[in-house]
Amino acid sequence: MNTAHTSTSETAAPMTKKEAARAARLQARAEKAAERLAAAQEKLEIAMVKLDRDRRVTKPEGEFDRQGRWYPSWRESSSHLNSVRAPSVKWPYSLLKATSSRHHLRALRREKPMYWRELLMLSLKYATDEQIAEYLAVNPQVTADVRVAVIALTDGPRAAALAALNPEALPPISAPAQVMTLAVAL
Repeated sequence: MNTAHTSTSETAAPMTKKEAARAARLQARAEKAAERLAAAQEKLEIAMVKLDRDRRVTKPEGEFDRQGRWYPSWRESSSHLNSVRAPSVKWPYSLLKATSSRHHLRALRREKPMYWRELLMLSLKYATDEQIAEYLAVNPQVTADVRVAVIALTDGPRAAALAALNPEALPPISAPAQVMTLAVAL
């Protein structure tokens, strides 16, 4: 009788230097790709909000004083506005114009993420389907199953984009009437 012993718990062979170097290169490439994706997402979000402000679909929060000078609210203020000249009677809209710049929107995105979420939700409300599809393409927060389920129920990517910004607000998939209500509310 042949009693050959076969071990089921074989240890993996240690990686060679060549394999370790390859794994490190692959890890570095993955990190660079993630950075590029995050940068693309940031640029797209800023472009969407800037386009809405340029078209005057949305307006920055603020108020005018008695002499007609515009000042931003505390939610709209950012570190970028510190370098902008103060409004005067002759130049009353200096801060208003600066709040629509990419520099200000980038600073707002980094300094006040909750307010930025509100601005982005408002921009997505008025965005075209192509803009939302582009946003979904570069947004890593939307998982494939949520994307497929919500788009299938709503006949459009609007609810999926909102679900990406606030996943807790996504209604259960078993309730299509609630999802349709969410899409109609947009």
